[in-house]
Amino acid sequence: MSTALLDEATDIAASDEPTSGWFKSISFWLCLLVSAVLFGAVSLAPRVRDLIRLDHAARQNQWELVRIEDRIEQMEQIGRALRDDSEFVTRLAQADLRAQEPNVQQIPVDEHLVLRPTSDNGTSTTPAIALPIYLPILDTLADNRDIGNALLAVAAALVIFAFTYFQVSTEQ
Repeated sequence: MSTALLDEATDIAASDEPTSGWFKSISFWLCLLVSAVLFGAVSLAPRVRDLIRLDHAARQNQWELVRIEDRIEQMEQIGRALRDDSEFVTRLAQADLRAQEPNVQQIPVDEHLVLRPTSDNGTSTTPAIALPIYLPILDTLADNRDIGNALLAVAAALVIFAFTYFQVSTEQ
């Protein structure tokens, strides 16, 4: 009877070891992964922040370029119309003369319906491109050395902790 109990206890202990081994192994690799993420966050934060800001500036410049190209195209169309379309030139001159006459009554209309010889001269704005919401975190990591050093210390402590307590022994 005692040998049966001993065999059963050995089976239970043997089935418990793989569970403990899995837990140790997963905990070990999880600690190393978290420490690598912390190290990467501290070391890459300045570069990623600069990349995001450069990308934002490039997008803003692209919108500005498109707006300027549209304005150039509009001016070229006006130039062609002034050169080729005599009716357009006449209407433009009439609108300009009416604006100068003091006794002419004009009916008020919406601003977008008014014929103006000159337009906004580039005062239209480019759409605001939003920066990522995590940029303040990157700014903090890149600029504050105390926080960066603290995160690096936590990463080092995690590595030491993982190798001290979660290393799986390979005894057979």
